[in-house]
Amino acid sequence: GSRVLRGALQDACAVMLRDEDSARVAQDLAPGLSTAFSSPDLVFSLDWSQLRSTGHATHGPSTPLHIGVAVKSLPSRHGRFQDVQHRLPNVLLKTLSEFARKRSMKITVLPFATSDLTVARELSESFRAAGLTVSPVPTPEIASLQETVSGLDCLLAVPLHASVFAFACGVPTIGLSYDSKIDRLYRAFELERLCLPVQRLKAEHLGDRIHQVVGQGSSIRKQLIAQSRRMHKTTCNDVERLLAPFGRPREPAERGGENRLSSIAHQTRVCCEYARN
Repeated sequence: GSRVLRGALQDACAVMLRDEDSARVAQDLAPGLSTAFSSPDLVFSLDWSQLRSTGHATHGPSTPLHIGVAVKSLPSRHGRFQDVQHRLPNVLLKTLSEFARKRSMKITVLPFATSDLTVARELSESFRAAGLTVSPVPTPEIASLQETVSGLDCLLAVPLHASVFAFACGVPTIGLSYDSKIDRLYRAFELERLCLPVQRLKAEHLGDRIHQVVGQGSSIRKQLIAQSRRMHKTTCNDVERLLAPFGRPREPAERGGENRLSSIAHQTRVCCEYARN
């Protein structure tokens, strides 16, 4: 794997990486690499303006909360397999059952990939069997996930892109971290306090964070949206920089930043689809 990656790095006209740690790995694999640079996740380049949070976490205690749980199916060889697939569901069930005794709420379990569907349905059924109010599991399609996430008051997220989606929508989120890339995302948003390692997760700690998110929902939303907008602009500029060697047209400056950013976001989608195929 490293041989293939090293060859790809050496042959590339430009390399855009998700964070500084990835950039360091790239430099180790291909010393002297001068075309690599780090950038926020490409998801931030999309237009999220119509998907801002519609949650009600700052309303009175009688208002039912809508809490999302984004799950992930890890391969058995993964170092955090036991923590994510076995310990975590029990902690979630205990935490949310206790929270439901104090506050009316409903839960939606979200799969962010087809491979997560079985885990999502199993967790949803365990919540329902415990007497919790549970919404149907949505399909792991972008439009469905965007619509569901934007309507949440709080998200408990295992997958990295569950946190990215929620941040971009301004939804207060608690990261259940199984990988350092999730920790780095929360540090970038100055929300380390809301990122908990799955291997040491306890119901009382998670319950405290949920109460914190509910109580500070308004300020957290503002922080998320402001930082997401900055990352949106940075990512779009970086995509333009990445595509420059290929002769992609730049929008004239006089047409305004928003038009240019929309164009670059479209180019990002095209590149992602091309890479996927």
